[in-house]
Amino acid sequence: MRVVVVQPPYPSGGRLQDAEDCISWCTSALGELAPGTADLVVLPEYCTVPGIVEVADALRFLDLRGHAFEQEIQAEAERLEACIVYGTLYDGARRTNRTVVTGPDGLLAVYDK
Repeated sequence: MRVVVVQPPYPSGGRLQDAEDCISWCTSALGELAPGTADLVVLPEYCTVPGIVEVADALRFLDLRGHAFEQEIQAEAERLEACIVYGTLYDGARRTNRTVVTGPDGLLAVYDK
């Protein structure tokens, strides 16, 4: 199995622009991968809301940008013909740290901490 780990310079200041820059970095890194170079791509925990500390800010950013990034991740899984694992904030019955596994054919699994 060929595994690629995508580890951006992770922001720590909680600024929304820093989070956007981190997502852009991840998007660029995914875009540089050629189909067939990986079976599994691993992105960081909370990569859809990177470095955002305040819950309200994280939820707002998730709505404004994070969910779109999840769609981009899915498109990359299809293009790369690989599985991608990433972490996100899930705001369901309770807020949780969610790990998502997606593949070329769509969602494969979720795990809530």
